[in-house]
Amino acid sequence: MSIFDRLFRKTRTVKFEKDPPGEWITLETPEGMTDSFDQEDILECIRRITEDPDFYLILTLPAATHGIRYVQACECHGIVDVQLAVEKKKHVRLVEKLCSAQECADIFLHFFDTGEVDDLRTFKPVRFERSQA
Repeated sequence: MSIFDRLFRKTRTVKFEKDPPGEWITLETPEGMTDSFDQEDILECIRRITEDPDFYLILTLPAATHGIRYVQACECHGIVDVQLAVEKKKHVRLVEKLCSAQECADIFLHFFDTGEVDDLRTFKPVRFERSQA
């Protein structure tokens, strides 16, 4: 593989289709999805993220009132990778930030309460591998 292949192997231009509006706020983990949960359940899931590298958490709003449809997180080499689904016109793009479990909890609880995430500028576009065609 040449140096150019390595340099240009990742892209940030991936856009996803927007999902139709839902009816409920949902919480999804590897164990399934629920619409019956509270802040304590979210905090328990974040604790589990730090203990199990296969555990993940997705908190989804019925609609992106403040431009963010869902927040998801998983463990990444001892820290937490928090990703936001930011809606723009017809598409969704993912941005991410590596943070502590406490910062992850703050992000999730604020999003749960308000539908907003503070300091969006600290999140960077998720980098995806280009497929080898």
